[in-house]
Order: sequence, then C-alpha cells, then structure tokens
Amino acid sequence: ISSLPVETLIEAGQYLGKVCTALDDLTNNNDVAKTTADRYHAWDGKNTLDLQPFVCCIDDEKRSELVQSVLHAFRETFMGENKTEFRKGILQGDFNDANI
Repeated sequence: ISSLPVETLIEAGQYLGKVCTALDDLTNNNDVAKTTADRYHAWDGKNTLDLQPFVCCIDDEKRSELVQSVLHAFRETFMGENKTEFRKGILQGDFNDANI
C-alpha cells in the first residue's frame, strides 16, 4: 500500500477540522441536534464499561484477562477521582475512507 501525499493528509485534516467545528456549532445552537447527540450509543467511547457483562463470553482466559485489564484501566483513567476530561462532540474519532 503506497503512502498518501502529505498534501492529501493536510487537506483531510483541514476538512475534518471544519466538519468538527460545524457539528459543535450545530449541537450548541440546535436543541434537536443536542438531544440526538446525547442519546445512548453503545459504540460511544464513554460507554466502554458497558462491555463488562460480556467479558464472560470470552472463552480464552488470556484474552478475557486482557479485556478486564483494559476495562480496569479505562475505569481508573476516565471514571475515577482523578479522571481525565476530554471534550465531547458528535464526530467520531475514526476518520477513515470508510467513514466519509
């Protein structure tokens, strides 16, 4: 797989920034958009701990332990007393050609 020219990556980043800003403006100024953005999405990163009940379905003990350790780290980092705060928005962080 060949690399993309740096100019293409710059253009993609600029485009993503414009989309992100537009979506932030939308949810700040439109109650319907805000309500839609705030509804529950299982795949939203903030809902990562909702995977906990499904860990028992992992048959491989090492993989199960790995998932448990990731969930524990997530809980400590993002839900604990010293949690890390990130901005919230509609735009998902998986910017790739399949999601454009």
